[in-house]
Amino acid sequence: MERTLIEGSDYFVHLVRFANTANPAAAVLNDDGTYDIYLNTLFPCWDEAMPHELIHVAEDHHLICVAIKDCEERADHGKMRVRCTEPGVVSVLISPLLG
Repeated sequence: MERTLIEGSDYFVHLVRFANTANPAAAVLNDDGTYDIYLNTLFPCWDEAMPHELIHVAEDHHLICVAIKDCEERADHGKMRVRCTEPGVVSVLISPLLG
């Protein structure tokens, strides 16, 4: 599956100091179909958290009726390639779960 996501159009990234370090990031579906991705500033880097949240967005995990555990497993173990076509525009290619 490949999906093009445009920052500022499909999703918006916010740096927020969470109350604790329980989660490095969270994605929230807005009423207009866009997503807000909140990155916890208590974590030193988001190189794993951001792709995890982009998988949730690209696969519409907030819109499908499956167990949260299954969506989290998919986002944790899914293989994703991101190709930046221009600043703020990413093409997300997600391969099926292996094994």
